[in-house]
Amino acid sequence: MQKESENLYILWCTGRPSIDSMLLELRFVKRQCLFNSLAAIIKSTNDTIVYTVDYSKEDMDTFVFCLARKRCAAKLHRDMIDLSQFCPEKKAADRKGLSSSY
Repeated sequence: MQKESENLYILWCTGRPSIDSMLLELRFVKRQCLFNSLAAIIKSTNDTIVYTVDYSKEDMDTFVFCLARKRCAAKLHRDMIDLSQFCPEKKAADRKGLSSSY
């Protein structure tokens, strides 16, 4: 894990079969700066985790993955061609350990 700045940490992962690499970024709210702390009162901001996975092209089949709130899922399923074509069924996420709103 590398510390890029006071609020950004980066973690590179490699070595799994069929996965070239994975980049995990932890982006925290800047709590050290008074200006950003005051701005957070006006506009709510959250800590975020951004991950990027690079798969081996020759080892992986294509797939479609979507995680959305229930109220947005119907609109996404209707508007996005790949979701409507390759994902005919919608599964509830509460059985997978996520909130029931997904």
